[in-house]
Amino acid sequence: MEQLPVGLLPSIRFESAAIECRSGDLFVLASDGILEVINGNGDEFGLVRLGEVIRRTAAKPLPEIYEAVTEAVRQHGSQNDDQTLLLARVP
Repeated sequence: MEQLPVGLLPSIRFESAAIECRSGDLFVLASDGILEVINGNGDEFGLVRLGEVIRRTAAKPLPEIYEAVTEAVRQHGSQNDDQTLLLARVP
C-alpha cells in the first residue's frame, strides 16, 4: 500500500490491510534514503531496482540480502540521506 511517510503531516490518516503470510515470505521496508539515491544520469535507485535485487536474492539469508541491497545502492550513487532497510522473513 503506497502511503505518505509516517509523521510527514500531522493530519494524515493511514489505511491498513491484512494479508495472508506463509512460511518463508519476505518483507522489505526501505526508506527514501535508499530509494532516492541518484546516479550520474539523474536516475533514482527506486522501487524497480530494489525489487530486482530482492527477487534475485530472496532465498538467501537476510544478512546476504541486506549486503546485496546496500551494495547495489552504493554502486548506483552517493548517499545523501539517512538510509534504513528492514528485512523480515516469516518463520
